[in-house]
Amino acid sequence: TDGKLLMCEPDEIREIAGPPIASREISQAKYVSDIRRMVAEVAESAGMDESSIHCFVLCAGEATTNAIKHAGAGTASIHKVDDGLLFMISDKGRGIAAINLPEVALKKGYTTAISLGLGYKAMISTADQVYLATGPGGTTVGIEMKLHPEPILSLLASLPDTWVD
Repeated sequence: TDGKLLMCEPDEIREIAGPPIASREISQAKYVSDIRRMVAEVAESAGMDESSIHCFVLCAGEATTNAIKHAGAGTASIHKVDDGLLFMISDKGRGIAAINLPEVALKKGYTTAISLGLGYKAMISTADQVYLATGPGGTTVGIEMKLHPEPILSLLASLPDTWVD
């Protein structure tokens, strides 16, 4: 995951997140659109660029869908962190079995439920940071997205020079 997925304890994610800007209890799939709207509104009012908002909403929707699909309910919240926002969702499901974590996070199409098995892969490839705490008492996912992503040109400047004269 190039360091984008960090395994944590739930309290560590809550500490990183700090106090919520907005939160919502979810118990049915019909609330996923409410969560997406909440994330988009907070991200837009915080000054996040449109492309990042779309990615952030995608990630929040995937994480929320997972909580509903695997635990039946959860608590979603959004938080201001450094130069970004963090979406967090916690559920009280069975958690992800340790033996399944590599496949859940890395293997395209792997799923333990009826789905495409792309949720965590989409989150990891799209978000700036993904925090995951999971165990028999439930799962907490934190998704961090910067308000001002690093420009592509500065990313290119950090790449090694592979041209030989």
